[in-house]
This record gives sequence, C-alpha cells and structure tokens, in this order.
Amino acid sequence: MIADDKVAFLVHTGDLVSHGYQPEFVEFRELMKDFPLPFLPVPGNHDSPDGLLREYLQYTGAPGPHYSFEYGLLHFAMADTHLGDMPSAELAWLDQDLAATKKPVKIVALHYPPWDPGGTQYVMHSGNAEFMALMEKHQVRYVLAGHIHAYDQGTRNGITYVITGGGGAPLSPTSTRPAFYHYLRVKVRSDKIDIEVVKVTP
Repeated sequence: MIADDKVAFLVHTGDLVSHGYQPEFVEFRELMKDFPLPFLPVPGNHDSPDGLLREYLQYTGAPGPHYSFEYGLLHFAMADTHLGDMPSAELAWLDQDLAATKKPVKIVALHYPPWDPGGTQYVMHSGNAEFMALMEKHQVRYVLAGHIHAYDQGTRNGITYVITGGGGAPLSPTSTRPAFYHYLRVKVRSDKIDIEVVKVTP
C-alpha cells in the first residue's frame, strides 16, 4: 500500500524483526528487495539481542544507529533509543544536529517514546525530560515514535508527539485506546504539515 501511495520515502520507527537474529534480517531483506522507495528506519528494542545493532546495520541500509536527512523544507533527525533510554551522548548528538540545520520544519523519529499521550508507562526509562526540553529548545514540530503497538497523538508544550506502532506486530489496545494496523501519510505544503492515518486491513 505504501509503495502505491505516491510518497517520496518511508520512515520506520523500529522493530523490523522479532528478535534481531540474522535469519530474521535475511528474511526481512528478501521481503523488502522490490520495495521501490528509500527506506529510512530507526532501531527498535527487538532489532538487536545484544544491543550492538550489527545485523540491523548490515541488512537495513541504515547509515548508522542515528543519522539525519533533509527533504524539501524538512529536517529529519533519526535518533537511537533501542536500549530504552536517551543517554547523554545521544542528547548531545541531537542537540548538535538540530542546531546545525537551516530547515524550518524539524521532525525527530525514534523507537521508544519519551511520553505516551495515552498515559501508559511504555516509554523511555530515562532521559525523557531532557529529551523533551531539547525538542522545545529547537522548536521541533513533530516527534514520531513506535514501540507501543497502537496509534495516538498528543501535544505537550507545543510539540506534537505521535505514536505509530501499528505496522504488523500484535496490537496493544487499552480500555481507552483502541489499536489498529496503520501507517501515516505525511503531506507538506510550504511549512504546513498534515498527517493522515491510513488504516490497513491484514
């Protein structure tokens, strides 16, 4: 569906495979071999059993555990939170990266969210407040996160935080938040961003 959606690229918020072992990534690469768009992932907690990301980097095409890229008016910072936290070194990289860009619209993608609008505790174990303060400092427009197998969106101190974890794993609904398979279609017109939730039927 995404390949047929006339979009420019695909950002993935992590957990491409179940356990991070090489046979899984070999299968993943085979499944993706005919995907026609640039594929830009961040690592998830299921993507590396030992935390070293060897297979993830070998088979996904990601240029590193973290990286950034620009498209039109957008600057994307792709952060590494696959171990469940936001360490000082990652914060320093993000600070430097966001300070260097001249693009007017800044988006940060990562796996573990720093905050869940739905109120669950499935968020980063540490570095949450520091990360959110950094988003405010650099006037980041959106933070896109995975990990929680559902969709949600909320605004905190001017930053929109989006949970988009409905890409194929078993869903995690709660009593107040239904879950469904989906992807997000992001449209940019000048500096205005529209995010549309596209539901997917398995």
